[in-house]
Amino acid sequence: MKLMKKLLVASMVTASCQAGAAIKGDHGAPGELFVVVQQASTGTTFFKDLGLTADKFLAATPGTCLDGNVSADPNYKAFLAAASSDLTYAVFAINPNDGQGNDWGYMATSPAQDTPFVKTAVGVDRTLQAIQGYSVALNGTSPYDATQNLSGLVPSTGDKYANFATSPFMGPKINNTLTGPVTGTPSANPGFYFVSGKNASATLLGNFNLAAGVLQFVSSSGKGVTAICGGVPTPTPTPTPTPTPTPVVDSIKLTVTPSVATVKDKTQITLSATMTGAYAKELLHVTYQKGSAKEVTLTDTKSPLNVWTLSFPAAAKYASTKGTTFKVCTVTTKKCDSKTISIKQK
Repeated sequence: MKLMKKLLVASMVTASCQAGAAIKGDHGAPGELFVVVQQASTGTTFFKDLGLTADKFLAATPGTCLDGNVSADPNYKAFLAAASSDLTYAVFAINPNDGQGNDWGYMATSPAQDTPFVKTAVGVDRTLQAIQGYSVALNGTSPYDATQNLSGLVPSTGDKYANFATSPFMGPKINNTLTGPVTGTPSANPGFYFVSGKNASATLLGNFNLAAGVLQFVSSSGKGVTAICGGVPTPTPTPTPTPTPTPVVDSIKLTVTPSVATVKDKTQITLSATMTGAYAKELLHVTYQKGSAKEVTLTDTKSPLNVWTLSFPAAAKYASTKGTTFKVCTVTTKKCDSKTISIKQK
C-alpha cells in the first residue's frame, strides 16, 4: 500500500488547480468509468465522468445509462472540430480489492486485444493504482459530489498530474505498467477489457467508439451498459451542396452532310447549325461559295433557334471542282462557322 499512498498524496498536492472531475474511486469499492481524450497538436486533455461505477456498468441494470454524449459538452467543442488522427482516447475504471475474496482489477480500452496488459496480481495492482492516482489528480482537492458527471480540460501548460500525456500516473502505457498503449482514435473501436488481479486474466467485455463525439459501447460478452443517457443524438445531415451551374458558352457550329454529293443522283444536302448561349437568340445568315468565287446568300432565318436545319437537293449551281463552302453567321455579332464539301456533276 506504500505505492498507493504515495500516488494519492502526490496527486492531491499537485492537483490544486484542477476544477474537479467528481470521479468516484474509493478504496475497496468499485470506481466510476471515465473517458480521457488527448489532442496531440495542442497537448490538451479532455476528461469526463461517465456516471456509472464498474459494478453497475457490468450488471447493466435496466434504466442505467452511460453519460457518453460528449458532443453536447462545451468542453469538447474544440475536439469535435479536430481531425480524428489528432485525437486519441481511452476509457478506464477501477475495481479495487475489497479484502473479501471477491474478484478485483481494473477496466481499460485496448486497440491491440489483451496484449498490452500485464496479467499478474502484482502487474494488475500496479496499473490499478496508477489509474486510481490519475482519477484523484483529475478530481483535485476541492470537495465534489460523485453523483455529478463532470468534465474538464487540462491544457498542456496546466496541471502535469492531470494532463494525460504528462501525468506520472498515465500516458498511453499507464505509467509504463503495460507493454503497449491503451489509446485509440475516435474512429477506431478499441476493445474494453476487465483485467483481473484475482484470476490473472483479461476478459473482453465489448468495444467502445467515439465517432461524432458520442462514446458508445457495444457489448460482445452480454455485460456492460450500451444505453446512452438521453439517447444517441441524431446526426445533423450534411446539406447537399448546390451544384455550381456550368457556364453556358456562346458558340455556333455548322455540320454539312454528306461530305461528297453528286448532282446527277440528286443527293440531299443537309445543313445543320447548333447555337448555344447568346448566339441562340440571334437570326442567322447562310451563304455558299463555289471554289474561290463570290459568296452567295442561300437563306436567312426568320426567328432565333437553338438548332437550325435546312435540307435541299444538290443542284448544278452548287457544283465546283474546288469544293463548295457553306457558311452560317449570326446576324448581329457576326460569329460564323463554315464547312466545305465536294459537289460533283456526276
